[in-house]
Amino acid sequence: AVQGLKVADFKLLEEGKQQEISGIGDPEQVPLAIALLFDISSSTSQKGFFASQQNAAATFLKLVMKPSDRAAIFTITGEPQMIQPLSSAEKSAAKMLTIPAATTPVPTAFYDTVSAAAKYLMDNAPSNFRRVIVVLSDGDDNFSSQIRDLSVANANAKLSGQDAGAGLLSGLQRGHQRAVTEVEKQVQQADVIFYSVNPGGPSIKLNQIAMRAERGMEAIAETTDGTAFVPES
Repeated sequence: AVQGLKVADFKLLEEGKQQEISGIGDPEQVPLAIALLFDISSSTSQKGFFASQQNAAATFLKLVMKPSDRAAIFTITGEPQMIQPLSSAEKSAAKMLTIPAATTPVPTAFYDTVSAAAKYLMDNAPSNFRRVIVVLSDGDDNFSSQIRDLSVANANAKLSGQDAGAGLLSGLQRGHQRAVTEVEKQVQQADVIFYSVNPGGPSIKLNQIAMRAERGMEAIAETTDGTAFVPES
């Protein structure tokens, strides 16, 4: 990046004729349209832990957003749910604090929710806004359309005390890979930058499923020039 360029540093020609440049935009002044995706599924809803994430998300909105910015809130559960359309920092932060934690086991349609948020921003964010998805989740999905049937079959096998067959597990793995690829395309088409914060921290390295989920979020972030954060604690 070349910093500090002024209008005089540019020459703009249209059909060979020099045109006047009235001004250069400041990226810091470009308004943001943020879709904040908050995971309330069973894996993230422990008492106390849930409240700390909730407060962090609300604080993030109040600290980061400028008066011209807008944020929408989606919850990640068994299906995409938008609980707050694009609105101001104050309204969105207040809505965030009203989200109840899950009291019973809740499935996770992570891929479907990211896709729904990307489409919502594409359809509703003004053209001069930067579009951003911020996800607070471990990224584990067991209920999106691409993997639902295989995931349910795997869960039923575990409940019955049986080992899932190699074919079922490999099919589920391929389903996750296809789902991540499809989400990457949809987020790119919507011109959205993807960021994720994994509340699992370093503990995700102890679990193959958690690492697979984190790698999926990293792939989506890399595709859009975003970042996948794993906090140190």
